[in-house]
Amino acid sequence: MGGHNRGLLPVTPGFNRDLELGVPPWSILVSREGRRFASEMAPYTVMAGLFKRNGGMAYAIFDEAARREADAMPAGPSWTSENLLAKAESGEVLRADTLDELAALCKINPAPLAGTVQKYNEDCARGVDTAYFKPMGLRPIETPPFYAVEVRPAIIAWTGCGLRVDPDTHVIANTELPIDNLFAAGEAMGTLHGDRYIGGGGSYGPAVTFGRIAGRNAATAAAKSAGLME
Repeated sequence: MGGHNRGLLPVTPGFNRDLELGVPPWSILVSREGRRFASEMAPYTVMAGLFKRNGGMAYAIFDEAARREADAMPAGPSWTSENLLAKAESGEVLRADTLDELAALCKINPAPLAGTVQKYNEDCARGVDTAYFKPMGLRPIETPPFYAVEVRPAIIAWTGCGLRVDPDTHVIANTELPIDNLFAAGEAMGTLHGDRYIGGGGSYGPAVTFGRIAGRNAATAAAKSAGLME
């Protein structure tokens, strides 16, 4: 097999089990230590790796003003005002009147969270994210109640694991030798990607290229087996 343990895990809010590709830019992502570790608009292709380096989960923090104005976005259709309110009522979204109380619900140190929010609010007043240069969505977190959504890389959107092949798309046996008349291409073969998926449509090129090679070589092998070619 090739590409073991490689794939794409978009980050997903704890109140939803459907595929989503990110968090709203009007929130901030904080680790268990209460500190930001990435732009909330970082590409979905790298976000899971950023999460992995920071404990594997995070909280999306925002305030009531953001919640009231929240609307569905293509990358996160479940982050609507009504849905967030309903999930807060059910306890799936954490809610508190102060940041210290919210930190207690999240089981994180309140001091770093307070410092993170203060620094972020100062950046919002300046109109620039000096920590991670988020290009849009800057709004202060200051209107209670305050909210926290647990977010994790949770849904497999693409796997990189598949059969190892040689340049002619022959499947490679455990002996490291190609298996006669057995070919693989597309998602059936081990990924050409590294530890990160490069973006939407990244599998199409290899599928078309190696699909053509595999089809041509399989047709040639079949013709030779039938005595139609030497």
